[in-house]
Amino acid sequence: MGRVVFSPHYSYTSRADASTVTMNKGRIVTRAAFDIGSGKTKMVVADVDTGLGKLTKIHLSVDASVPFKSDVLASGDARELSGGVIRRGLGVLRDLADRAARCGAVPPHAGIATDVFRGARNGVDFVGAVRREAGIDARIVSQEEEAAVGCLTAAAESGTDIERLLAWDSGGGSYQISNVMKGAPPVVRASVGPWGSSVAWCALIERVRGARFERQTANPVRRAEADRLVALIRDDLARTPVEPWVGELGAAPSAHLVGFGGDTCIFRVVEQLSGKTVQTRDDVQEALEKMLDQSDAQIVALGIHDEYQLAVPKLCLMAAVIDHLHLGALRYQPANGSCAGLLIYDTAMGVTKYWPEVPPPPVLDP
Repeated sequence: MGRVVFSPHYSYTSRADASTVTMNKGRIVTRAAFDIGSGKTKMVVADVDTGLGKLTKIHLSVDASVPFKSDVLASGDARELSGGVIRRGLGVLRDLADRAARCGAVPPHAGIATDVFRGARNGVDFVGAVRREAGIDARIVSQEEEAAVGCLTAAAESGTDIERLLAWDSGGGSYQISNVMKGAPPVVRASVGPWGSSVAWCALIERVRGARFERQTANPVRRAEADRLVALIRDDLARTPVEPWVGELGAAPSAHLVGFGGDTCIFRVVEQLSGKTVQTRDDVQEALEKMLDQSDAQIVALGIHDEYQLAVPKLCLMAAVIDHLHLGALRYQPANGSCAGLLIYDTAMGVTKYWPEVPPPPVLDP
């Protein structure tokens, strides 16, 4: 496997560049990566040094809200994506694929479809439609694979050495905490759970309040409700023993716990309410306290303008996971889903999986 360099230092541009440029250290290819998540659909178009596994220039980084997971949860026992969210999702992905082409991305474009599509009865059909109608080579990935791509993303975005990294990805339908040990092949370790922001939102409505989940606001949330939701999630997670490596790596002085995600992720909510990028369990609790007994309008006034209706369940989830895994302080790293990790995955993992094999640059005679 080639040497992999994880660097957070990219240059950003809106200029389209369709060329594939030969460099001394590898071949630079313009790629588009899609992370089709449970609540957000993300895309990054970037120049990738396929020799080093490094992003050298970001052309475009965008996301769009498509509430796949809450849509499925609201369907009850049907466990299906509705026609409305399917049309919305396909429309978003067609538009993003067009924008990728205008930025010079070389097809095929790669995409991962995560938790909601693993569980929805028509998830496979939807991903097939994405391939046909948007021209994206999308595939449903396992939670362990999702964890690997996430860990590569956290390393690429934060500049942290991947062997000393605990990467925490918390989405709409599930969470993953992962680490990659270098080797040939690299070894991925993952601690995963079936709890995401939308799942916690639904649990508050149905299991705490005893109402039917119809994507209604959770606000205002009383203290007793929040405490019960944290305990419910924590008790559910406790049914699966914590892997020893999580505690061992988490306790290592040289280790770094990085929570990554976009503008609506759980870590961003804590940052918005506390101003802190380094976050502890106490910081989560203090942020949670600020939102208890608050209406939608009052939570918006606190600075939570997006997904305010489930902001409290998000922090209940974050608190429960920290308690379950006995996690210390984390650092929040902004990232557009797991697109960065997908862009460099093949080089980092020493495989040809998501991207066509790129021939090495020609050797010039002296």
